[in-house]
Amino acid sequence: DEWELPQPNPSSTRSRLVALETKLTALLDRIDTLEAAKAESEKVKGEEIAFTETL
Repeated sequence: DEWELPQPNPSSTRSRLVALETKLTALLDRIDTLEAAKAESEKVKGEEIAFTETL
């Protein structure tokens, strides 16, 4: 039947998944980095406030 959808090529599907997984991992690493930077920034801000209050 000519209306049948072509079967997906398993190797190309696999490589697309691998590429997606790589991108996702990179995004998650970036989010971790941003969260760590934000926590560090809030910690520093808290220390600055505490220091100002002791003056």
